[in-house]
Amino acid sequence: MDELGIDIQVLHNTMWIEQVSERPDVEAALCRSWNRWLADTWRQSHGRLRWSCVVPSMLLDEAVAQVKTAKQNGAVAVCLRPLEEARHLADPYFYPLYETAANLDMAIAVHIANGNRDYCDLYRSSPGSPVPMFRFPTVAACFTHLMSEVPQLFPKLRWGFIEASAAWIPWIYREVEIRYRSTGRKFSQDLFGEHNVFVTCQTNDDIPHILNYSGEHSLVIGTDYGHTDSASEVDAITEFNKLEGLSPAVKERILCHNPKTLYAL
Repeated sequence: MDELGIDIQVLHNTMWIEQVSERPDVEAALCRSWNRWLADTWRQSHGRLRWSCVVPSMLLDEAVAQVKTAKQNGAVAVCLRPLEEARHLADPYFYPLYETAANLDMAIAVHIANGNRDYCDLYRSSPGSPVPMFRFPTVAACFTHLMSEVPQLFPKLRWGFIEASAAWIPWIYREVEIRYRSTGRKFSQDLFGEHNVFVTCQTNDDIPHILNYSGEHSLVIGTDYGHTDSASEVDAITEFNKLEGLSPAVKERILCHNPKTLYAL
């Protein structure tokens, strides 16, 4: 982290990228175990490794209890999948979880994933890359969130859409604008900022163009250097600072101020 210029790293999981069990009690035990492990990691890191907790979505009371414990042990976000079995994240079923996160000043981190078994099985049965199985639902979850009543019901709750690039932001922005105006809803040009939505960008995104839609307060960056895939870039911080077309102030906001706001660091 010192070599890469990272002061604080927020850790997200990969194991929960799909449903880990069909049994609620097993899922709860696995989440509790994972969260305890990350709590130990946080203590050993002297506060430099923060994390997003995983929750048993089939047992919401247990999920709320685990979030409260996680907050006391270094967690800064609640990690959810874009789809949790048959439920999307705008489902009122999740409202008690959102209320808890908002009261604890924790973000909701929607990491690329898919908790719907039928959806995953469909992509596995088809040739090609598995990327759509995880990234498309993440983009759809952001769109659903912006169209839903959730931002109005939980105005202080911050949302991060993690590891799905940011190239889709202009499309989502225009889609929401069209649908807001067609139904008479007030549309703000600061769509993402007004709804407390943050999106992780990559160094190969056209960030100057994306900023026209996201605004400079809604982008953060990640390295994903724990494993190798299209979003992993060990030197992301260094490469980001080399990008042309961005002022030093905007770069500092994306690298420092925005993640501090998203995760209340």
